[in-house]
Amino acid sequence: MTVEVRGATRDFDVTPKKVLLGLKGPQRIVDTLDSGSVKAVVDVVAEASGAASFEKSIVIEPGLPDGVDVAGGLPSVRVSWSSEKPRRKASP
Repeated sequence: MTVEVRGATRDFDVTPKKVLLGLKGPQRIVDTLDSGSVKAVVDVVAEASGAASFEKSIVIEPGLPDGVDVAGGLPSVRVSWSSEKPRRKASP
């Protein structure tokens, strides 16, 4: 799924741009989930005026159903601020 960046007030690049999540839990519940039902989000509001680049774990929104977890934990992405690239659209 594509990583959604929120709160960026300047140009940025995110690596990786997509993440693959392995889910564990009751099969009958996991089978009801698809890529449209959850989002991989990283909120960068607090870091907007900080270091030139940083790593941050993604958050799953709106959250996973009870009994379902991400196998291996949530991945991290690297966000780098850049003034040379056109501003990428960030979510509100």
